[in-house]
Amino acid sequence: MGNFSDREKPNNPNDQNNNSFISDELPSFNFLDVIFHETTPVQTFSNLYAKAEQGDSDVQVMLGVMYFNGDGVKQNIPEAIKWFEKAAEKGEMDAQINLAKIYFLGQGVERDILNAEKWFFKAAIQGDKKSQYNLALLYYNGEDGIPQNHVEARNWFAKSAENGYADAQEMLGYMYYYGEGGEIDFKEAFNWFEKAAEQGKTYAQFKRAWMCYEGEGVEKDLQRAVDLFTLVAKNEQTDKIVPAIENVQAEAQCNLADIYYFGEGNIEKNLDRAFYWYKKSAEQGNEMAQFMLGKMYYYGEGVEENRTIAFMWINESADALFPDALVFLDEHPN
Repeated sequence: MGNFSDREKPNNPNDQNNNSFISDELPSFNFLDVIFHETTPVQTFSNLYAKAEQGDSDVQVMLGVMYFNGDGVKQNIPEAIKWFEKAAEKGEMDAQINLAKIYFLGQGVERDILNAEKWFFKAAIQGDKKSQYNLALLYYNGEDGIPQNHVEARNWFAKSAENGYADAQEMLGYMYYYGEGGEIDFKEAFNWFEKAAEQGKTYAQFKRAWMCYEGEGVEKDLQRAVDLFTLVAKNEQTDKIVPAIENVQAEAQCNLADIYYFGEGNIEKNLDRAFYWYKKSAEQGNEMAQFMLGKMYYYGEGVEENRTIAFMWINESADALFPDALVFLDEHPN
């Protein structure tokens, strides 16, 4: 099947150059979203302060939140940090997570990645799955004094994944699939992609379909692959940040079209379905689908022949430097 997608190892899913690791929104990685709980103090501030001074760690966290948010008291980040640190040193996990966020993002203090790592680690060893994931990301990317270490990253992604965190399951599948931080293991990759896919992770759903098609880590099953590609092809991509592939839905649509265009095994060739899915994918900018859609218009496959529309799509694919489109235009000047 000459045009099938997932042709090569993609870019690192969390490459800092794509701004996926640090952002204002941090939507998909859920970086530090167990943060700064709202408070509704039922006691006077002076009573709370007195309890915090007496060493009540729960109240120390509450006080830190109040100072950080300016809730019932004038905002004071250094004072917030002081109370978080008192509670964090006693093992209060929420305080540790809050400190990690403050130091990582440099909120009211100079950015300090090593301090962020310290507090994520303390929360992670207490079993917090998001801290385990965030710590893994620090090691995966390497940053500001923390050397890149894929072995350690895989270790912490695994801990988070085993605690049921979908983003970590997806990343762990990715690392097993491409042999990052250890040997390639397709069975483990499929296992973790499957778990993440069941929690709605789009890239994991795509890889699960791909591995069923290829028979990687699971028995080859073309009908299941079609069903799973169709699931991704029909659903809008919900992940704000998806490893490896910019538009997973368009990629799945193109792969589904390839299956119907060429026909394989128990899946019969169906040019009408191929045209439908190539068009869906091409309209989302997939250059392979644009080329194949142009070819179908050129030769009248699954659609009435129309050379004008054919060259429109093939030229668009060629503009994206898709090799087959460039060769076609060289051999079929319009």
